Amino acid sequence: MEPKYISLDPLLPWLRLPKPIDWDQVFGSHRPIEVEIGFGRGDYLVSRAKENFLHNFVGIEVGWISIRKALRAISKEAISNVRLIQSDARVAFEWLFGQESIQRIYSLFPCPWPKKRHQKHRLFSRDFLRLLNSRLETGGEIMLVTDHGPFCEWVMEQAQGTGLALELETIGPSFGTKYEKKWSRLGQKEFFQLTFHKVEHLDIEEKKEIALKTHRVADFFPEKLILRGHKDGAVVVEFKETIYDPVRKKAMIRAFVAEGAFTQDFWIQVVNRGDYWLVGPAKGSSIVPTWGVQKAVDLVFEAIVSQQEVISH
Repeated sequence: MEPKYISLDPLLPWLRLPKPIDWDQVFGSHRPIEVEIGFGRGDYLVSRAKENFLHNFVGIEVGWISIRKALRAISKEAISNVRLIQSDARVAFEWLFGQESIQRIYSLFPCPWPKKRHQKHRLFSRDFLRLLNSRLETGGEIMLVTDHGPFCEWVMEQAQGTGLALELETIGPSFGTKYEKKWSRLGQKEFFQLTFHKVEHLDIEEKKEIALKTHRVADFFPEKLILRGHKDGAVVVEFKETIYDPVRKKAMIRAFVAEGAFTQDFWIQVVNRGDYWLVGPAKGSSIVPTWGVQKAVDLVFEAIVSQQEVISH
């Protein structure tokens, strides 16, 4: 079976790269960076990259189908100045871009989440706009286009206190994207374009990786292990399943960690090393070493220690 993409080269394995990312090294050139949030099929991203070959472009998208289509478009156009990131946009801007590193950010027809109970999922909240401000160069801009009037009004309210000056204008179909064509066919001929200009820098540091600490325990009894998760305002830890191999003397514990919008699903190993058992992330785990990951490892260690204390009594 032939893959539906042509090449995976533009897809960045960001979990394995030092953060924030050195974009000059990734692209092999020092050029202005433009970022598209939610590029859909990649129509606008690819056309803009093709027309502006002296800029470098980064596309952020969550869904694999969109990434697959964009990968195919990038290969067909034979352009080398585009990289794709599969990630939540909040996570990408927190971790992957240094302060004052981006010239232009744009998002065309993001989901407006029109139902009131879903509005917590909306991008372009005040906090998110402040984050984008910190990643923009002096004089940088954000362009947001939407067909949804109430969402436009909500974003305008969020703009206060972000260090960004806002301009609003109505425009006709201009980008040729899937959703623009859809709304045009349904009779909508005007859309809202919000342009934010950076006028004051807000200092928001990039998220940092930490040096993870592993643990050693003298004994381990897998059949007696009881794991409990953790939840506070910053970190949620849940344990999903445990697998034990008595021949290899190795337990694998699947953990889920959420730190704000950033979620990680990975395995923690408890493996026999002769005169002790080692507790830490399993080899080969694609994780960003964060305080949440450390908390999950610590909880496993504490559960094993507690188990031994019960047995000793």
